[in-house]
Order: sequence, then C-alpha cells, then structure tokens
Amino acid sequence: MIIETIIFFEGVIVAGIAIKNLRLERHVRQHNENNRKACKIAAEFAPKEIGDSIWHIVRCFEKKFPHVKFDVAVERAVLPLMMEKKKFEDMVINLVKNAAEAVNKDGKVVIKTQSNGDYLVFEVCDNGKGIAPSLLKKIFLPRYSGKKKQHKGLGLYSVKKDLEACGGRIEAKSETGITCFQAFVPQRKIQAVVIEDEPVLKQILTVILKKAGVSVVSFSRFEQIDYKKVDVLYLDVMLWGKSCLKEYADLRQKNPNLIIIFISGSDAHDGLKDILVRDNRAALLLKPYHESEPVDKLINLLAKN
Repeated sequence: MIIETIIFFEGVIVAGIAIKNLRLERHVRQHNENNRKACKIAAEFAPKEIGDSIWHIVRCFEKKFPHVKFDVAVERAVLPLMMEKKKFEDMVINLVKNAAEAVNKDGKVVIKTQSNGDYLVFEVCDNGKGIAPSLLKKIFLPRYSGKKKQHKGLGLYSVKKDLEACGGRIEAKSETGITCFQAFVPQRKIQAVVIEDEPVLKQILTVILKKAGVSVVSFSRFEQIDYKKVDVLYLDVMLWGKSCLKEYADLRQKNPNLIIIFISGSDAHDGLKDILVRDNRAALLLKPYHESEPVDKLINLLAKN
C-alpha cells in the first residue's frame, strides 16, 4: 500500500511538471508571436535573406524607438543556417527589442554579424544601464526578468532554448556602459570542388570561396572525386583545350543534387545554353568576373534549391 501510494504521488508530480512545461512552451510561443506582429516577413528562408530579415526587423524598431540610434553592420551570409527561419527571426527580434528597451534617450544599439565558417555570430550591444554580474546567469532562466512587471521573462529563455536545440549557444557580457549578447548560430558546411586548368584563376577562386566559409578542394583535371560528398562544383568549360560539357550527364548521374557552376569566357559553347535553361542547379560564371560573383552565383542557386 505504501509503495502504491508513493508511485501514485510520483505520477502526480511527473504529470504536474509536464503540464507546467507545456504551459511554459505555450506562453513562449505567444510571447514570440506578439513580438512578430509588428513585422511581416517572408515565409521562406534562404542565405541571402538573412541580412534582409535583420534590416527589416531593425527598421520596425526604429519606428517604435525613435530615440534610439541603431548601428547595423551585417555581412553577407553564404552558408545556410541550421536554424529555422522563424526561430532565427524570433531571436533577432528578442535581442534587438531587449537592447532598445535597455537604453535611455540618445541610446545606441549596435548590431553586427560575421561568419567564421562554423557559426554565424549575431551580436547585439547597447549602452544602457547594464546587467550586474550576479544576474548574468539568471537572465536566461524562464520567468526571470530585470524589467518592469509586465515583462514575462520569456524572451532570452526562448532564444537560449532555440539556439541549443540546433547546436548553437548564446553568451552575454556586461561592463561599464556596454552590454553585449552574442548568438552563435550553426551553419551548414558546404564542400566545393574547383576544376580549373589555369593555376592563377584556380588559386584566386579558391581564396574567394574559402573567405566565404566554403570548404574547397582544387583540381586541374577530372580526378577520382566522390561527387556524392560534394555540394557544389566550379567547372571550367574548357580544360586543356577540350570541352567538359560531355561530362555533364555523368556528373548529374553521380549526384542529382550537385550544384554546377560552369566557368567560361563565352556562353556560346554547344549545349551550354540548353543545360542552363533546363537545370535549376546550374549557372554560368563568365570570365573575367568580379570577386563577389562566384559567391553570388552560389547564393542564388542555394536560394533556389
């Protein structure tokens, strides 16, 4: 009888915790939905839209907080995020809103992004009153808030939870006059192969792609490459004076999802235009190209696919 009673009360406790967690999750969703109502953002997500989403959100808060100066420096994001678009935007909204509410008249909020190949680092700093060292760990707990009573203390908890769910993290530091939050959002690795017979052009293209966070392997000829493990191929149409377009069908068979960016000084090669029309995973990079073009082509194809 005693054992049965203990089991009964354990069940009641577990059920009570489950109900409490469900209620908390419901309040978090409602909190984020209320924050989003002022900003209508496109439903789909692509790497090139990361900066657009951030700017859209900032402009919404510029209207709501006219006394705050927003300083934005957003780098182009090339690698896809491992975080859902809605959750990424909820994170941006929560952090920017918190910073804007923390500053007084003539306050300043600085927003930056940078990619290190593993993470997109989203940083928000403000020159508000700051956060005491003893409270820095508490601010990510549910229901904790250092603001006025109407704040439910769910924003930072939601941000931390969503980041950890996708393998990311958030860090906070507050010193005299400056408080900063850094959110580390995991990015999907992209493996590229460059096949180019001109050493200088091959080296330049490799440097450009690595600077964008793309992992690159370079070759001068078709080698024994496992194309099933490759995301994108930069292929010079003419290698050693011979057209490589005949290899196209074989490449597609090896990896139907492979993104192929042909490199050429002309678009007049037999069959090239037909390939570009029917294949939404292929594009042409014309020589001579600007430094941004190889990355732009990749971003556009990633956005389509």
